[in-house]
Amino acid sequence: YKSTTLPAFDPSRFGWMQLRRLSSQLARRISAPRRCISRLKPHSKTCSTIFNGARYNSSTAGHHHRPMHAPSHYDTGSNTGRVVDLYNSKVKSGELRQDPKQEATVRKLQVLADLYLKYEEDISKEAATAKDSGIFGRLFSAIGASQPVDQISIPPPRGFYMYGDVGCGKTMLMDLFLESLPHSSKKKRVHFNSFMQQFHLAMHRWRETPQSRTEHSHTAIEKVTDQIIEDSKLLCFDEFQVTNIADAMMMGRLFRGLWKRGAVVVATSNRPPDDLYKGGLQRALFVPFIHELKDQCYVHYINSEIDYRLTGERVGDLFFVASNPQQSEERMRKVWNDLTESRPGEPTELNVNGRIIPVQLAFKGIARFNFSDLCEKALGAADYAAVGHNFHTVLLSGVPKMSLDQKDSARRFITLVDELYEHQVKLVVTAYAPAEDLFPRMDKNSKRVDSVLAQPGEEEMFAFSRTLSRIHEMQSTEYLQAKHKPNPHDAITST
Repeated sequence: YKSTTLPAFDPSRFGWMQLRRLSSQLARRISAPRRCISRLKPHSKTCSTIFNGARYNSSTAGHHHRPMHAPSHYDTGSNTGRVVDLYNSKVKSGELRQDPKQEATVRKLQVLADLYLKYEEDISKEAATAKDSGIFGRLFSAIGASQPVDQISIPPPRGFYMYGDVGCGKTMLMDLFLESLPHSSKKKRVHFNSFMQQFHLAMHRWRETPQSRTEHSHTAIEKVTDQIIEDSKLLCFDEFQVTNIADAMMMGRLFRGLWKRGAVVVATSNRPPDDLYKGGLQRALFVPFIHELKDQCYVHYINSEIDYRLTGERVGDLFFVASNPQQSEERMRKVWNDLTESRPGEPTELNVNGRIIPVQLAFKGIARFNFSDLCEKALGAADYAAVGHNFHTVLLSGVPKMSLDQKDSARRFITLVDELYEHQVKLVVTAYAPAEDLFPRMDKNSKRVDSVLAQPGEEEMFAFSRTLSRIHEMQSTEYLQAKHKPNPHDAITST
């Protein structure tokens, strides 16, 4: 672009009108490169300017895209750094077993830790430079830049999506990665169910405001993503899964907004990205998000065959198999008396957004529930999170052996265990079958159909393996010694 002479600035004639004219001229010249680029032909060499290893074109201006065929930093990993040191120290102390699959994952997470700290440093430097230069300094530096304005912001490092069988240590490794970062780093760690639940709550609140009559839902999503990014650019999701159409239809817009604003996503899951929301309604509309997820995150499989949740010391007697309701009631009465020193307790209820959850008995953070009250009614993650928030110990009686025809109840039971586990709630169960037989499970060696349509109940069969593993871990000494977490998740609110 040809250089042009800026209008002369006369201090003796300074006034608001002159400032407005000057600002208007500067703004037009700054936006000129973007307008020119948008008029270029799609296959123009100028249009495909390469910057920071990513390809720039008019259809994706303003987004941070990954190199099309560039090698990844994660491929080789790093043998030095705080993540590696933390892992090695835990292995040396006997807290962890040495596992080559975990070690490979730790080396890759070390790369991400280094890249993210550099990313935060670059953002701080850019913010400091902008603050020191003032508005005219930013405008003049933008005019003098040889690259389009969209390239000025700092591209984030690629995120990390790790998946593997239950109990292979995914959550532990993600927490180790977070522990390695300095306290000053802005980071958020949240269970994915709770994250989406809080997002839907924020959208619900927006729909009740007068602005919802004139604003599009895209505007509300942008406001929510702005708040999330303002709090933290590093978002760590445990148990990344998609099980309902409400989440599936929103995730594309939500995460696209997060990535556009520079978010770095780290996630753990039992499933590879291509299996997310498998067999779900209108899954074809969800598939583009899968492609974006794989573009924005390095996908890593932890191919470990050890379920570490089953290796802890077991205390036993927290999962009792009863042959009839009377035996179940006798067992629960004994456990209740042992925990409360024979205090009677009182019936109460929880009110969650107008939904009433009956509590059979409650006493100083200990609660008794029937399976039918929690899992045979239209309840979800928000309701079970309220249980986890209010009670540190839950006694659940009457868990039946469920068939595929009862997959809705099984899904609620899976979500209930997930939330209680996340809140570090102590769980005592009486059931009418051993834990392994409560619901059909998918054979680990069976071939799974790759088509969009999956067999009924497949999602629940797959997820129940995780639930079974968690039930085992929740009976371990390590879990029972852990402190209750009434508020394990950060809140997300709408402006």
